[in-house]
Amino acid sequence: MTYLLGRVRQHSITAPRSNGKDREAARERLMDRLRAAARGQRGGRRNVRFNMTLADGRVVEVGARGGYAVSSVLTRAKGEGNDPLGWLTGEIASRIYLDGVSPDIVQDNVTVF
Repeated sequence: MTYLLGRVRQHSITAPRSNGKDREAARERLMDRLRAAARGQRGGRRNVRFNMTLADGRVVEVGARGGYAVSSVLTRAKGEGNDPLGWLTGEIASRIYLDGVSPDIVQDNVTVF
């Protein structure tokens, strides 16, 4: 975790490409970070931005224009079966510059602000 100015926190989570216990552990770490950010909302709304590295080396940003409300991200991840990586994959799958390639997220930098 990196501490930035103004109560901003940046977390880096690495996940293997293949499904297995290590990828499941990465999902759980991401959910834990989101839950902790949601608990920190008592003093005011917290937003989150994702900067993801795909298996082919491309970098994709989700929430670049002000981010998503943490509570909304948790609700959407719970809708995917407590799988925030699944929700993020769905968010970036339809982007034009990915050329219909199925995105495999291997690293996720989460900024909570």
